[in-house]
Amino acid sequence: MIMAGSGSVQTFRHNFCLRLAEAFYNIEWLYKKQRRNFRIEEFRIYEKCYLDLSDSGIEIPTILKEIYSQLKQQLINE
Repeated sequence: MIMAGSGSVQTFRHNFCLRLAEAFYNIEWLYKKQRRNFRIEEFRIYEKCYLDLSDSGIEIPTILKEIYSQLKQQLINE
């Protein structure tokens, strides 16, 4: 079910950021455990979304900042 309205509007940005963090955690898992299923292009799509959100001034939850930085560092170091 997808919700919109006065209740949803209070949390949808934060919830989206948590889903983006979940995507980064799963991309990291693929990178570490199933490299054949890892796609750098997919990471770049999520990264662009993250960077655009960050540039727009939307408050980014710490958990999202941390997993993005952690994954980005791993990809740079390989």
